[in-house]
Amino acid sequence: MLYEDRLLYEDQDGSQNNTSNVQSLRSGAYLGPRHEANPHEVYNDYIVSGYRINYNTWTLTLKSLFQLHNESVNVWTHLFGFFAALITIIVIACANSNTLQQTMAGTHQVLSELI
Repeated sequence: MLYEDRLLYEDQDGSQNNTSNVQSLRSGAYLGPRHEANPHEVYNDYIVSGYRINYNTWTLTLKSLFQLHNESVNVWTHLFGFFAALITIIVIACANSNTLQQTMAGTHQVLSELI
């Protein structure tokens, strides 16, 4: 018998164990239910599926960007925000660089006329 809200399962002999001590029967990375996820990944009791299980390498984590799971919208909004900020910084830096070069050239010309 499975008690998802308490993250407990019951063995066939009737004893209860915490699922954090139980390894998933499946191997490899997959999307699974809350009771198969690590306890530190479960922070909302109302999200019952879509947990990334056994995503323990960087390559699997990067591949999960292109899968639909319970963190997809959160990840993509952060990525869009990061790239929007990065592009904005680059554009402002380039615009200020041109303005700074023009200002320095003008200052140099004024100083050369004074001397």
